[in-house]
Amino acid sequence: MRLNDRLNFFLVSRYRSEIYGIAALWIVFLHEISFQGLGDNISNRFLRLPIQLLREGDVGVDVFLFLSGVSLYFALAKKPTMGRYILRRLDRVLIAVFIIYGTRWIIQAVYYRQDWHLLAMEFSLTQFWLIGRNDGTWYISLLIPLYILYPSIHGILFAKNRRLWIGSWAVVLIGFSILLYSLVHYANLDYFNDVENALRRIPTFLLGCAFGKAVYEKRKGSALLWGAAVVSCIGYLVFKHYSTLQGNTYWRLIYVPAGLGFSYMFALIFYLFDISNCKLLRGLSMFFNFLGEFSLELYLIHLALITITNLFGIPSTNSAALIWIVISIVGAWGISKVAAHLSNKIEQVAFANETDSPSYTSCIG
Repeated sequence: MRLNDRLNFFLVSRYRSEIYGIAALWIVFLHEISFQGLGDNISNRFLRLPIQLLREGDVGVDVFLFLSGVSLYFALAKKPTMGRYILRRLDRVLIAVFIIYGTRWIIQAVYYRQDWHLLAMEFSLTQFWLIGRNDGTWYISLLIPLYILYPSIHGILFAKNRRLWIGSWAVVLIGFSILLYSLVHYANLDYFNDVENALRRIPTFLLGCAFGKAVYEKRKGSALLWGAAVVSCIGYLVFKHYSTLQGNTYWRLIYVPAGLGFSYMFALIFYLFDISNCKLLRGLSMFFNFLGEFSLELYLIHLALITITNLFGIPSTNSAALIWIVISIVGAWGISKVAAHLSNKIEQVAFANETDSPSYTSCIG
């Protein structure tokens, strides 16, 4: 089989865990750089280059959302009941959130003598949308309604006897999401600034939804797909730092194609690792595959640890940052096991009367 035949749309599903893993670690390093000052004391220009590359890790969230949109097509392809679909999408996510962030919220509430109303909003995951307060759970506050809305999105994109090309409906949905982005911007600029981080990523999720069927059917990837992936990655890295571009309200929408681009570029890298004879490269693939199994927990627990260390004034150094990353990985792995176990128990009870026994599904997508 020729190389070009193997580079089809399905590649992002084949290496989904690896892509989640590298995206999660990229985001973790970004948080250490942005919030903890990792690399600030490094003056060597050759060492500064990887630090600068790690600063671009914000796009890792777009990779998460693009793959989530793709993965949900696979979830509905199993033709689950709506109750089964919703529970499987939400139970493990919420278990992980409440274990990790619930602990953090209680610590903060005691330390700051916080009003219980705010604590209630935190546990209900509504504070981000109601008051624009971002404590690190904005991603979950965005992901949950997108999960719930996906069956309707799926129906619009993939309805039988649809006369118009699927891309037309994808453009319509993405257009509506950008219209929402615009309306919030002009209606309340302060609120927009608080929630913009989430609103600008809805088109990325919708783009992933549109790609779901092509990935599921393992359609052949054309030169156009790979060209668009390369161009979107380069465009993101170049135009993100243009000051003239940043003066435009919509400049952050460059993240939308970047979510697709980096997903496929990472998939290609792991494919090349996989077919290589280099044990080191294959070992890296296995490591990122391992991280991908608990990428959501890793994302959440690292943010929680940063908040708690700052709360108690624990000093941050380059060596400490690496230690906290290792602690985050170990803690996230442990919590993922607990969350998966509780999730399976909940599903066994919920679906006890159904003939199709529940099975473990990834917490992202």
